[in-house]
Amino acid sequence: MLLNLTASDPLVSWIQWVSIALILGLPWSLTHSNLTAFRRSCWFIWMASVATLSALYLGFLTYNYNGVQLGFNHEGNPMNTLMILVGLFSTLPFMRQAYLSGVLHPLRTATVVSIAVLLLIGPALFNSVALYAYQQGGGEFYGGQGDYAGEDHQPEDPIAWFQAKVMGFLSSIGITLFVFFALFHFGHGKDHIEPQSDLP
Repeated sequence: MLLNLTASDPLVSWIQWVSIALILGLPWSLTHSNLTAFRRSCWFIWMASVATLSALYLGFLTYNYNGVQLGFNHEGNPMNTLMILVGLFSTLPFMRQAYLSGVLHPLRTATVVSIAVLLLIGPALFNSVALYAYQQGGGEFYGGQGDYAGEDHQPEDPIAWFQAKVMGFLSSIGITLFVFFALFHFGHGKDHIEPQSDLP
């Protein structure tokens, strides 16, 4: 844990909502500016915000007696839906720009945005799909043994849990690749010489 914060610490809430505000707001500034220095600053702050929110979700900034859980909870992480929605809405300005006017560097833009999507949506979608698929198949978790009895929950059916995790992995990779190829395709689809904005 980098900061060793507790989940109820006010700083955790502050980090979460400031990061979300920057992740959702900066792409609109990026896609409506022609100032290279401004765009570079926005890209840096945007990716830093993405990394911060992802680290918070994965558990690298907060304390957990069982160690880092990578965002997984056997009862479902309440941040899953939020992470997925933030990740999806953050791509809209880039998709809009690529569709309407194209981008100067489609490959570079698509790569950076898809990495952000992988960090934001990937773990949350992986955990959500894996847990849903496992439980739909009748899978359950037991509370463990020894010092962590009732706290360290493990799947009762490891094979079914592995198959569920494969489904979660394919889902998270699938959405990332979709965003990449959509941006890359639409970015090449226009003949504008000077797009409104792009990566420096």
